[in-house]
Amino acid sequence: ETVYRLSESSHARAISAAKFNSSSTQFVVGTVGLREPNKVAVLEFEEDKVALELVSSWDYQDEVWELACSPSAPQVAVANTSNSVEVLSIQEDLQRLIALEHSGLVNSLDWTERSFCTSTKTELHNWDLEKQTSDKVTDTNITRSLADPHHESLFAYSNSSAIKVHDFRHKSSAFEIKQAHCDEILSLDFNPNNPYHMVSSSKDCTARIWDMRKEKPLKTIQEHTHWVWQAKFNHYHDQLMLTAGSDNCVTLQRTITGSSAPIDESFFERETDATLSRIENFDDSVYGVCWSAAEAWYFGCISYDSKVTVGVVPTEEKYKILL
Repeated sequence: ETVYRLSESSHARAISAAKFNSSSTQFVVGTVGLREPNKVAVLEFEEDKVALELVSSWDYQDEVWELACSPSAPQVAVANTSNSVEVLSIQEDLQRLIALEHSGLVNSLDWTERSFCTSTKTELHNWDLEKQTSDKVTDTNITRSLADPHHESLFAYSNSSAIKVHDFRHKSSAFEIKQAHCDEILSLDFNPNNPYHMVSSSKDCTARIWDMRKEKPLKTIQEHTHWVWQAKFNHYHDQLMLTAGSDNCVTLQRTITGSSAPIDESFFERETDATLSRIENFDDSVYGVCWSAAEAWYFGCISYDSKVTVGVVPTEEKYKILL
C-alpha cells in the first residue's frame, strides 16, 4: 500500500474518485478540523514511482464531511457543517459555483451523469442543479442516500436499519426492506452492472448484499469487529468489493454471489466468495473507500487521522478475472 498524510493535526472523513479524470488515478479528499484551515486536496497515484503525490490543495472555510466528484467536469460537491452543499470548481483556484441550502446537516451526497442526490436526517433531495431546485421526500432517521444507476426515477435511502427505494416519477415507494440490519445503516451502494442489486453496511459490523426484490440478504459479510462505514462495488468487475470500518481495517472481497460476472461452472468449483486481502496498518477508523475511476485495480481509503492509502487488487485475482 501507498500512504499520504494530509495534515499532522487535522482529521479526515471524505474521499471521492476523480471521475472527471479518466487518464490517471486521482482522488479528491477533504479534512475536518477546528484548529487550522480545512483543506480540499487532489492526490494522484503515480504507478511508475508507486507514490501518492499532492496535485493541488486549497483552504476551505468549513469542515468537509462528504465529497462527491462530478462525473464530467473538474468539480466537486462538498457537504459542510453549515447545512449546505457547495459545488466547487477545482481547477487553478477553488471557486464556489453553487450553494444548496438544507434544513439540517447533510449526511449523504451522490453525483452521477443524470442525477444529483443529497439527504439530511429528515429529507431526501433529487436536485436539478441548473435550476437549483429539488423534489424531496420526508422521512425520519435518514442516514444515507443514492440514485439507482439503472432506473432514472428510483432513489434509495436508509432509514435507521431499513432500506427504502422511492420512485420520484410515481411519487411512491418502490421497494422496502424493513429490517435490513440489526443496527443503523451507514452506507449503501448499487451494483453498477446488475439491476436491483446493492450492498449495505451497518453499525452491526456487517455488510450485506441484496436483491431489492427479496426480503432476505443474498450474503452477509462479517469481516469487521466494529462499525462498517462503507462498502463499495468495483465499477468494472462487480465481484470485487471493498469494506471499511472503525476497527482500523479495510477488506477486499470476492463476492461472486449477486455479481454480474459470466462465470462458468468450473470456476464455481474452484473459487468461492472470499476475503482476498486485509489492510490493517491504519492507526484510526477508516471512514471512506472508493475505486479509482481510471484503473479497475486501484482503490483509495481515508482514515480519521487524515491518511490516504492506495491499495491494489492482487495480481493473481486480476488474472483470474481477466483470463
